[in-house]
Amino acid sequence: MAGTMREGQSGVWEPRVRVGRDPPTGKHRQISRTFKGTERQASKALAKLMTNAPEGSHAGGNKTVKELLGRRIDHLEARGRTPKTIDGYRSITRARLEPALGRVTLRQLTPVHLDDLYLSLLGAGLSPVYVCHCHAALSTVLRQAVKWDRIDRSPADRATRPGGMPPEVGPPDADDISRLIATEEKVGPDMASMLFVAATTACRRGELCGLRWPDLDIANSTVTVRRSILRPCPSSSPTERESGGEPRMQGRSPRARQGAGR
Repeated sequence: MAGTMREGQSGVWEPRVRVGRDPPTGKHRQISRTFKGTERQASKALAKLMTNAPEGSHAGGNKTVKELLGRRIDHLEARGRTPKTIDGYRSITRARLEPALGRVTLRQLTPVHLDDLYLSLLGAGLSPVYVCHCHAALSTVLRQAVKWDRIDRSPADRATRPGGMPPEVGPPDADDISRLIATEEKVGPDMASMLFVAATTACRRGELCGLRWPDLDIANSTVTVRRSILRPCPSSSPTERESGGEPRMQGRSPRARQGAGR
């Protein structure tokens, strides 16, 4: 097994190890890493790379990021993750990650690739929060790649996580909610009822759509949340999912009941 290294920028080295030929193509295969430090430290990194390569710890390094992202989606589906989770991951993957990184092989992927992607997304006007979601998706899939022995270390661990905090939410006060419900009752009584239940129970939208009459206890002013309605993507039909764990009971305080007049 042959190993070499070359210096790019000052203090940045690229140790490379040839690991035989690729059976399908017959071409020579090599593993390379980017290392920052002295020449002596780079030599030690090369020696470690030569030691680890025969053990198969870098198997699959010729796979592309696109292949890994697709495999990750299959993995999520096999583990029974919710359609909403899978759809959100697929949306970020197809819209942002595959176009920018899809053709890069895992062994060539570096933190610089990720940092450049984040900067380009921010420069395109996307919010820091959304870019953080992209970073989280990449971090998750690259950690999985480490577990699958595709790479020995995740570039996301050394990438610069985008800054930014979610915007502070200013919820409406009780008077605003009362006016909203009163206005909606004039044009859409059903929507007004849903707004009333949402305001007094803090149920999510999917949970509101999943409520059934047996879930309501009018006498005790409580609602039991047993299920949620999900729409994975615009082209699909809504699906019903039972809530995980024990059913959750939501109730209204006497003050809320008195203020709502119901």
